[in-house]
Amino acid sequence: MSNNTANYRNAILSGLIKTLDKGEKSHIVLGEILKNYSDRRDRTVIERIFKGTIERCITLDYVINKFSTTKVKKMKPVIREILRMTAYQIIYMDGIEDYAACNEAVKLTAKRGLLGLKGFVNAVLRKIVASKDCIEYPDENKEFDKYISVKYSVPQWIISSLISDYGKDKTIEILESLYDNESYVSVRVNVSKTDINSVKDSLKKEKVNAYDNFYADNALKLKEINSITELSSFKKGLIQIQDVSSMLAIQATDIKPGDYVIDMCAAPGGKTCHILDKLNGKGMVSSRDISQEKLELIKENISRAGFKNVKLEKRDASVFYPEDENTADVIVCDVPCSGLGVIRRKPDIKYRLQKEDIDALSELSKKIVDNAVKYLKPNGTLIFSTCTMTKKENDDIRDYIINECNLKPMDLTKKYSDTLIQEGENEEMLKKGYLQLFLNKYHDGFYISKYKKT
Repeated sequence: MSNNTANYRNAILSGLIKTLDKGEKSHIVLGEILKNYSDRRDRTVIERIFKGTIERCITLDYVINKFSTTKVKKMKPVIREILRMTAYQIIYMDGIEDYAACNEAVKLTAKRGLLGLKGFVNAVLRKIVASKDCIEYPDENKEFDKYISVKYSVPQWIISSLISDYGKDKTIEILESLYDNESYVSVRVNVSKTDINSVKDSLKKEKVNAYDNFYADNALKLKEINSITELSSFKKGLIQIQDVSSMLAIQATDIKPGDYVIDMCAAPGGKTCHILDKLNGKGMVSSRDISQEKLELIKENISRAGFKNVKLEKRDASVFYPEDENTADVIVCDVPCSGLGVIRRKPDIKYRLQKEDIDALSELSKKIVDNAVKYLKPNGTLIFSTCTMTKKENDDIRDYIINECNLKPMDLTKKYSDTLIQEGENEEMLKKGYLQLFLNKYHDGFYISKYKKT
């Protein structure tokens, strides 16, 4: 670590309290922390400790509780997060010496004004150091649900839900992939403004490693960059930060220049920019979201890219607006969902989410879909997508769209490259007009389906 990061552990501690104790979103908190650090090595270590502590929270709490007379839930937030972040370093990080991590934890306890708890913190951490190679975890045969929950640091109800939907073997495969993480920034090239080779050349001049992402059209993976916002191609609006799964949703559409498209839940604007890129200056996009704050995020992305044929509208997707009836050629419904497909990037989701939220989100999706169907012209196209993997939020809504809304599913096989078809059943899914992506090193857990209003 460089000299200017003497307080990096204090910054991580504050971020963990905001996220795990106050419920703020981890990716936003991390972004605020990293603004103060420019060195790539510093940023890498900070991100590793911050995200790793959140990712492994259930496992860390289990370990701490084995060696502490005070249970984790009863501790002061400051002490709880100091123990968690230090236990993470001891158990999962080889680059930091155990004694150094313990000493820094004690110093941090004192710095936060809790001098009387220095001995407690030191004692718990020293016990973890002494026993870290022989910690007894729940018995896989006697307590399978608890064993899996502690091993992968995922709440038991989520694991039970996944097993119910996909079986034990597929669930284990999904959980294993949570920690098989290739670090990169996913971007899409705005081909209405440039081409992918020109962008690669520009990035090469700025010493950025850019790799083709074969899962989506015009997609790149950028590695080992300090700040994407400082790149020339980003400032000029030639590239757009966008997850591959989101690109695939828009890639599934039949958008052509001149179309009128409604993006129902558009923030932060990646999908809207992708749609505008496809329109190539002809046609119109109504980019909508429920709050002015979200609209500002969309506006920022659109302005940077320089797109013009778009109107931002503050609208609640679950409310019907009669003036929109039978107006749209294409509608994109990337609906609010549980977000289980992105817990590798946003690990706090798995702790904030409750079982009953799945039912509520499913009902909300039906309301949004009902309105979208009314807004579509005859022969118009609907894209329904989520960043989750529960069948209640995905397959059940697909059945609702087909059986209750009377829309016809559309074959997707020609929309995606062969690289996407990793398993035999994927091609069968595509023929039926949908695709369920699962967590792995190439993409998030994401659901895409396509329909025509006949």
